[in-house]
Amino acid sequence: MARISGVDLPKDKRVDIAIAYIYGIGRTRGKQIIDEAQINPATRVKDLTEGEIGKISSIISTQEMKVEGDLRRQIQANVRRLRKLVGRLRPRRGRSTWAGYREAAPYSDEDAQRKERFVREAGHSRLAWDLGANDGRFARAADADNVIAVDGDERVVGELYTALRGEGSRTILPLVVDLADPSPGRGWRGVERRRLEERGRPDLVLCLALVHHLAIGRNVPFAELVRWLRGLDSRLVIEFAGRDDPMVQRLLAAKRAETHEDYGRDQFERALREAFELERQEELSAGTRTLYLARPRV
Repeated sequence: MARISGVDLPKDKRVDIAIAYIYGIGRTRGKQIIDEAQINPATRVKDLTEGEIGKISSIISTQEMKVEGDLRRQIQANVRRLRKLVGRLRPRRGRSTWAGYREAAPYSDEDAQRKERFVREAGHSRLAWDLGANDGRFARAADADNVIAVDGDERVVGELYTALRGEGSRTILPLVVDLADPSPGRGWRGVERRRLEERGRPDLVLCLALVHHLAIGRNVPFAELVRWLRGLDSRLVIEFAGRDDPMVQRLLAAKRAETHEDYGRDQFERALREAFELERQEELSAGTRTLYLARPRV
């Protein structure tokens, strides 16, 4: 039996085939070794002389080839170094409109806590979607087995992912999605990577501090937004900010005066009631925002 570099080569194999059984030596390198040792590659391992075995071992040794244990240890060390390097990498965050929104939010800590309580009291869900999740405050508050936290701001989603990873959270998945221009189904016949609505329907949807951004910032009519939400066939926690809200005034200031004359609480509630039954509503202390808990009309 020929033992080379700690490996017993299969005795009935041709030597040019058997040498590749040594970890780190492939067919090309094995042929080079056999040629240098001046051994007929068709020779069976069992027919090798002690001298020929010694030649092969000597060539591997003198060329300082990394094989077997030495090669495995080198690969493992390289993998450890790469893991450490990747672990230290931090993405360069670009400009963001909504990073730090919590500090700049136009409502008090008391109202933020009331929103958290309202979300918790919406009840348990298997899968919740938090649309416009920002820093994930309300995604964390939801009584849900799993939450998809959606936001169109890449930097915000990146920071949320980093925070959740540091917390060890495995129940909240942050995703970058532009709700006004979402990715369609892609791949063959659009089914290899499905659009968001086809990746598992939620039984609770949170739309907090979102309606005015879509209605004013992206010109989505109330009726269209509500129709899309109704299509998800889930319970809904939604927030409406009136025209006198500081954020709404900021958005309206960038538009022509006549563009959003129909933006108002009555118009929003009318659209909402056509598709949903309102179970509960609560006005926040600032007086400019209202929370609604709604269930799809059957």
